[in-house]
Amino acid sequence: MALYFLSDTHLGHRNLVEVFTVTRPDGVVHPARPFATVDEHDQAILQRYRDVVTEADTVWWLGDVCFKPTNAMVQAIAALPGTKHLILGNHDRETTTLYHQMGFVKLRSSWRPWKGVLITHIPAHPNSVPKGGVNVHGHTHSTCYDGPYVNVCVEQTDYRPLSEPDLRRRIEQATRHLSGGGLTPVFSTT
Repeated sequence: MALYFLSDTHLGHRNLVEVFTVTRPDGVVHPARPFATVDEHDQAILQRYRDVVTEADTVWWLGDVCFKPTNAMVQAIAALPGTKHLILGNHDRETTTLYHQMGFVKLRSSWRPWKGVLITHIPAHPNSVPKGGVNVHGHTHSTCYDGPYVNVCVEQTDYRPLSEPDLRRRIEQATRHLSGGGLTPVFSTT
């Protein structure tokens, strides 16, 4: 049994694929997502999910699952393996019933899975992040913030769920940066 995290899949969001762009640090403007069509985008994300997640696994989806879900999209998400939980995002505006039909067993606004770790969709205000800890979030797509933030938007995870060990490494890098080289122990069982 493994634990995975992902955010901002935006399945069915045509503009994210075909219209929106981002300016990379090199100053060059690129498509927001590197797919020719929204169907190619959706199929790639769903396949990359299936490539890593098994029925025995648990996935925390940090919001913005899809846009204007069709019956086919609801069924495709429901058919994805694993136990799925949803941290509601700013674009998750459907009924609770529909998210349950997609296979989400829990819906939350935030979650604190380990000491010092706050999981949200939108990055939390620094005063809301546990002292010495981090905020694992989505929402910002290609933008990563310094400080106590770990972005798990699919743009940051090769469009696939991020494993718990990989997330822990990213959290440790963020806490090492915050503490000036000394590692703050954010994974405590107490």
